[in-house]
Amino acid sequence: MSLPSSYLEILIGIAILIPGLTYATVKRRYLGTREADYGTGARILDALYASLFFLILYVLLGVFFLGWRFTDLGGDALASLSSMHPQLSSVAVATLLMVIPALCAVVPAKIGFRSTKIWGKTVWLPRRKRRGRHPEPRAWEVAGARAQEQQFVRVRLEDGTYSGGLYGINSAMGAYPLARDLFLEEEYHMSPTGEFIEKVEGTNGIWISVNDNTVVEWLKAEE
Repeated sequence: MSLPSSYLEILIGIAILIPGLTYATVKRRYLGTREADYGTGARILDALYASLFFLILYVLLGVFFLGWRFTDLGGDALASLSSMHPQLSSVAVATLLMVIPALCAVVPAKIGFRSTKIWGKTVWLPRRKRRGRHPEPRAWEVAGARAQEQQFVRVRLEDGTYSGGLYGINSAMGAYPLARDLFLEEEYHMSPTGEFIEKVEGTNGIWISVNDNTVVEWLKAEE
């Protein structure tokens, strides 16, 4: 197997990969991150499978509806595009490479079917899905995305002691695929039972590592 040696071959190779990458990216955005999406290799393989599917689909459509020949698919495809107006050909390329793959990912995520009785017969009607899987990979990222306003954060550590402070615009949290941790811009003294006592004098923030035995609570600032 020889590597692409011309700009045209490189562009064709990139064009073949774009539908799969578009489909995989939009699918994760609307359907959420599955366990299989955690690995980079699985993501690449998913995109390659999707690209292969769309490539076969477009070839079959070209053969049956545009009269392409299997012996000269590349030439027939280029001839079809070159015969169109330049602006139309650009729209056609964008539609085939990005719009259609994106729609194939969005429509199943947003539209489902429900059965209903009409004149005694069962009919399947389309319906809009009200709720699906959250696009964030973990609930930890959901909590961080909701922290748009200043909030107090109380953390019960593995040894049973408490740590906490103010989570504001200068705070940060580690998100997937990084480890879970917190940087709170203001540290507070905590009682043994987890009450906020007072702000630590001269505090410039506190970093807290969050593991599976740590409990994190998000509290409204007025509390």
